[in-house]
Amino acid sequence: MMASPRFVPTRSNDADTVPFATVEEAWMWGVKSLQCRLDGAQMRPGVGAISRPCEASDVVNCAERLRRRRELSATDISVLFLYGQYAIPPRALGRVHIQAARVWERALARLEPLLEQKGIITPSSARDADHA
Repeated sequence: MMASPRFVPTRSNDADTVPFATVEEAWMWGVKSLQCRLDGAQMRPGVGAISRPCEASDVVNCAERLRRRRELSATDISVLFLYGQYAIPPRALGRVHIQAARVWERALARLEPLLEQKGIITPSSARDADHA
């Protein structure tokens, strides 16, 4: 009896992928993509307009990794997910959200080096050179 062939998803060539410009952009995309998946959407690599260097779960897993290492608190994670679900950073909502904005910025600052290391976001040195 012959075994049925296994499905192995194809991965885009790394040269074809476009990293996110900022950690905030990567986080918003990751949370939105996971929400779509929970709502029943089927994500397929290479179908979108821009091919990204990761899956949505990779971004969220990086935050979870930082939480396990106690570099992010439960509050940090809650704020990231709450505002990520609404796709708006708390600083854009005014003074009422000022405490959440501080938590948001601090959590993203801790997440940024890990996403840079994994090639998910453009390194800050490259972003700084573009703005010079």
